[in-house]
Amino acid sequence: MKFLDFFANQSFKKDKDGSELFFPWGVLGKGYVLDSPETKQKIQRFLRLYYLITYSILLFWIIAINPYFIIQVSHQTENSYLPTSDFTGNLLWAELPSLLIFSLGAFIGWYIGIQPFAKRLPTTTAKLGWGEAYKKNAKALHPAFLWFGQIGTILFVLVVLFLLLQDALPVWIGLISIIPFGLAALGYAYMIYLRNKP
Repeated sequence: MKFLDFFANQSFKKDKDGSELFFPWGVLGKGYVLDSPETKQKIQRFLRLYYLITYSILLFWIIAINPYFIIQVSHQTENSYLPTSDFTGNLLWAELPSLLIFSLGAFIGWYIGIQPFAKRLPTTTAKLGWGEAYKKNAKALHPAFLWFGQIGTILFVLVVLFLLLQDALPVWIGLISIIPFGLAALGYAYMIYLRNKP
């Protein structure tokens, strides 16, 4: 699947000598020198499986679990079963435990899968820079996907701003929504610029 291959290949790059490097923590962590093409294939198999499982769980959560929370919280808020009448705040507190469990499980699964390779592979002083990561994404992603992400993130920020102006959202929820999606919008804009740059 090209979708999984794209994510699996984002953690690799070659150094000036042509050696294959692996960065399991992206721009935030150290890299490792791969000792053979077979090692890279093993890592890629793990990454594809990891992304398949995590994105399948996330999709199931969005399609099945999230609507259940919305229905239950809406009913309980209307009947004053919850401490406040703020639907958005109640929904966030109801969903928070499952989101934390998912995030923790995703981190543990990644760590367990990566550790066997990290223990035996030599480290490198080379780094995966932010600019390199954006350039790789800009070249690998289809222009339609970049524009879809750009428009989607901007629309999301505008909707949240509108809800804040209408006092339909608590300010703190608005801020934690706008900041990451605003940064994502800037990232998509930068990748579109890199892709169209001569």
